[in-house]
Amino acid sequence: MKKVTILIILFFLVITSFYLIYEQKLKIGVIYFSSESHGKTHTKEILNFAKQNTGRENVELYFKSSDGSKRAIEEAVSYFAANNVKHIIGPDMSSEASYLLPLLEKEKMIALAPKVTSPDVIGKSPYFYSIAPPDSSIIRTFSQHISRQGTDSLIIYADQSNTVYVNSYLELFNKHYTGKIISIISVAEKIEPDFFNNLAQADGVLMVTGPKKTGILAQKVHLKEPTINIYSSDYGHGAAVYDYGGNVVWQIYTTMLYSAKHVNDEEKLASKFRARGIAVNQDSINYYDTFNYLLTMIEKHGRDPELLKNKFRGSTFPGFGGIIKINEAGITKRDISIRLFDLEGAS
Repeated sequence: MKKVTILIILFFLVITSFYLIYEQKLKIGVIYFSSESHGKTHTKEILNFAKQNTGRENVELYFKSSDGSKRAIEEAVSYFAANNVKHIIGPDMSSEASYLLPLLEKEKMIALAPKVTSPDVIGKSPYFYSIAPPDSSIIRTFSQHISRQGTDSLIIYADQSNTVYVNSYLELFNKHYTGKIISIISVAEKIEPDFFNNLAQADGVLMVTGPKKTGILAQKVHLKEPTINIYSSDYGHGAAVYDYGGNVVWQIYTTMLYSAKHVNDEEKLASKFRARGIAVNQDSINYYDTFNYLLTMIEKHGRDPELLKNKFRGSTFPGFGGIIKINEAGITKRDISIRLFDLEGAS
């Protein structure tokens, strides 16, 4: 009888342990950029939809907004550590990622970002990955597109914020663009009148600026030279570009960090986004794919970041925005799109 009792106790201990391991809430931290210069964000709605649509109700999301500063990233990591969060979605910007990398290694956390593209941070740590391809790949494709449009000379507007991204973008664009760069104008908070003095000398302008500045610059450029070609890096994405750019936005060519063709083929899923009032744009597509990819890897390889960190290398994931492949160096390969900003992105 004593042996039977012990066996029963052991059986219940095993069942209880199994339940605790597999049914315990999985805590996911989210670092998302939020500021007036970016415009309204729908990150919470997107990720809560992703959680519901993929049947992952055991996930508990811990949101922390960032203004792009080192202090904000440090506060986010402290908040996650206090709540025993070991897996992170985000951040949005490359400069934020540069602040995050040493903290991930210190706290043994792993992060998967939806839109980080700078080669200065991608592939630099086994604790950090991005579903977006690096700027070296994006810029090669974009610069070829610009040249094919007959844009043989450019004026570039460069933001003074998110410098990890902006500086490497300028260096790579200068390397790949075969036309003439007339000038690179550094843009702080104030848009100066003399920024537009030499527009008549250029075939086009390229804005490597945040959404608000991109919208304002586009308006002023179009007013001065209505026929000039206008381009924006992916840094210009955000609700503020529509708020400040008006109808000129529909004339800006930009890079999208996903395959538009693949999204068009997934109309059933796209319709679910729209039914929830979520626009099908770069933010919604990439946050959805980041959530799904991260959760798939955790479910497949376990929750321990030390065991999980190298599993991303050599992995492939079929995302809503196209197939994502991360090679052994931690660099992502994913098809991008080059297109005009569209109305749906405004939502």
